[in-house]
Amino acid sequence: MKFFSITILFTLIFLSNFGFSQKFIYNKVNKELLQLSKHDIDVEANAAITYKSGNRSIEFSEMTGFRANFSQKTQIKIFESDAKGMGTFSFYYYSPASGGNRVKIFGLKGATYNLKDEKIIVTKINDENVFYEQHNNYFKKATITMPMLQKGSVFEYEYTLSSEYISNIDDFDIQEDYPVIYNELHLEYPDIFKYQINVLGGISPISDIQNSINKSMSLKYSNGDPGTPGKQTQYIQQNMLFITRKLIFENIPAFISEPFVANKEDGKGIVTHQLIGFQTSYMGIKNFAQSYEMINTELMLDDDFGRVLKKGDFISDLIDLKSETDPIKIAKSIYNYFVENTSCTMSYNKYANLSGKQLFKEGKGGVGDINLNYIAALNHAGIKTVPILLSTRGHGTLHPIYPNYSKMNYVVAMSYINDKPVFSDASSILPFGFLPIHCLNGKGWTVVDVNPEWVSMKVNNVGKQITLTEISVADNRINYNTSTDRLNYFAFKDMEDLDHEKESFLNNFSKENELILDSVSISEKKDLRLRIIDTQHRMAENESHTYIKPFIHLPFKEFPFTKENRISPIDFPYSHEYKFVSTISIDDGYNIEVPQNIIATLGDNEVSIKYLAVVNKDIKKVNIVADFKINKTSFLPDEYVDFKESVKAILNKLNEPVVLIKL
Repeated sequence: MKFFSITILFTLIFLSNFGFSQKFIYNKVNKELLQLSKHDIDVEANAAITYKSGNRSIEFSEMTGFRANFSQKTQIKIFESDAKGMGTFSFYYYSPASGGNRVKIFGLKGATYNLKDEKIIVTKINDENVFYEQHNNYFKKATITMPMLQKGSVFEYEYTLSSEYISNIDDFDIQEDYPVIYNELHLEYPDIFKYQINVLGGISPISDIQNSINKSMSLKYSNGDPGTPGKQTQYIQQNMLFITRKLIFENIPAFISEPFVANKEDGKGIVTHQLIGFQTSYMGIKNFAQSYEMINTELMLDDDFGRVLKKGDFISDLIDLKSETDPIKIAKSIYNYFVENTSCTMSYNKYANLSGKQLFKEGKGGVGDINLNYIAALNHAGIKTVPILLSTRGHGTLHPIYPNYSKMNYVVAMSYINDKPVFSDASSILPFGFLPIHCLNGKGWTVVDVNPEWVSMKVNNVGKQITLTEISVADNRINYNTSTDRLNYFAFKDMEDLDHEKESFLNNFSKENELILDSVSISEKKDLRLRIIDTQHRMAENESHTYIKPFIHLPFKEFPFTKENRISPIDFPYSHEYKFVSTISIDDGYNIEVPQNIIATLGDNEVSIKYLAVVNKDIKKVNIVADFKINKTSFLPDEYVDFKESVKAILNKLNEPVVLIKL
């Protein structure tokens, strides 16, 4: 293996200065800014980012080699007191609890500016305003609390992060949660590094200037490993071209996250960076993973990934499967053994640091440890299974063309059983064949030697609800006795909430406008089912006409699709199925008006409603059955209006009252 080291002596030959004027400048807070009470970009905003700049550069030193440095400076104006919360903020950086390589932070400083008696008072942050903590096994969290914040304040802060990880560079936010008046990004990197840089989110720079700088470099090249006999070293003096780029953005509206998105910041204005190659005249071209197929090749040769998949024989010492021939039973036995005998210590990773024997000896491991060994065990038992790399909900969406290792933060199993794909995650506590909700995010990538492909992570995933209600009227009191079954993904989600705070969950579930809750309880709790029993009532307000709401526990307590248009796609992790069955008992002496029966669909059965009301006067009952389904899980922005209007009309239909008219 060839080993090379590079020593660079910088001689600046050419420097291109970029210039652009903006109203507010970092570290130049004046009375005009302190007296500013609002800004035209958003007159209702209670704060604004008046200045932001980022500087990303790839630099070299003989001691540390190439490093990726990122510096950020931010200036924020507080218009209203309720925006003071902006003065406490956090950011995360890679700093594992054990291990030598980590991101370094330095140059953290800041100050708050206030105007008092026409004088600018500056209060700088000190050690008491900065708090560091180990967020998890891999990341540290820095929290800064700005001092002396009040209505009218301006505060600034800056910091620098330095990392040896030059291939995966964090995205730079163009947009923020508050309007941004001025934002600029400086980039500088050697031309030998080939980066794919994309400006996403539909926000274009008002200025995008690219230039170059020549720097003289002394390169030391060795043709062998350190200490190798006969190793030869040569020095090469050459100029290296550095690419520089400056992007400027102005008057950027606040980013508003929309409901029902896979990733909160989908659609947000960002600048992304991905290293795709390295090229020099003396060493030729080194390509990094420019395609998902190349990633597969690298992963299958990786000791902590591909080679783990070949070592599933450990399972034979743990489970006796010799007499079992049913593939479903074999797969479930292995799955249940993993779930019952391991615990997940790290939610998001894709590599295995433990062998199968080590995993069960310790009884715990990360997602990669558990699922890669689980996949190996399934294959050893004759169940063809492949790993699926994915990005979890909230972490981002995998780009269909340009791979990014940092976006792939999770691995699950896809088994082929009776010629059908079956997904599973042995690091979870869900039944076999179900993935955690955080895995239901777009498409995943199969890591296989031959014919890799994209697969949907939302195949046949559904949340179901069946609500049975008996309604009676007596002494002007309308009584509701209801049994609701929450099934599959609805049950999984509810059980998490239930375990966290039972009373709050039950109160939120049973809350109904105009009804008074009498009682609520859990009558059944299993893997795929949660049954909730509740009784409620309300008093009839009109002696001649009694209006009865036939269904309760409808989806969407508050209608979430209120915007006229939408930027981000709607993304449900699973399809929704609701069945409502209500029986209304009535006395003699009433005429009955029931809603009209309908069957309606949107598009290719993307959303559907079936509504049937039957009056049976002989037994003095009204029976109403409604089936409401959202079968499609993703709706593009140009489909939003039709979807919104369809769901709104269906909910209005489900809320139509039955009217009892006294004779």
